Amino acid sequence: MHTTGQAFGMAFQAGGPHAQDRALEAVACAYAEQTRLPASAEWTKPQGKRDPLRMTKEFIPVPRGVALLIGCNTFPTWNGFPGLFASLATGNPVLVKPHPRAVLPLALTVETAREVLVEAGFSADLVLLAAEQPGEGLAKTLACTPMSGSSTTPARPPSATGWRTPPARPWCTPRRPG
Repeated sequence: MHTTGQAFGMAFQAGGPHAQDRALEAVACAYAEQTRLPASAEWTKPQGKRDPLRMTKEFIPVPRGVALLIGCNTFPTWNGFPGLFASLATGNPVLVKPHPRAVLPLALTVETAREVLVEAGFSADLVLLAAEQPGEGLAKTLACTPMSGSSTTPARPPSATGWRTPPARPWCTPRRPG
């Protein structure tokens, strides 16, 4: 099936091998970033005649929160796979918002990802689909609504207990004339 707005050959190439190649590269980069720092370090400060002061520090990569993947209508998997795979590889849940004219490729991706996550012992809810009707404006709403969460704590709606408001995002603030 062809749903990307491109000719079949181009859609297949960008939707299959190239999308997966970009995803693999993103996973490799995510791994490199998570392992480039040492797992621990020790600092020692001499104290003259007294025993030296020692401090041992451990470094643990932690997820940053919910990732939002906003798909395009031309190459949804080619543009979406790198962010999806890198986010999951670094422990971040992903909310996938496909373009209204190209829902199927990312919907199939989300379905497969959820199945694989469950098979691997993770929650299927680490990847969710947020489809919309044309003109709904869901992408802006999702991008401008603060979310919290990690691979162990799912995002909560703004009405949930313990909700924290993050710093203002200037691109989400409506402009006032004048």
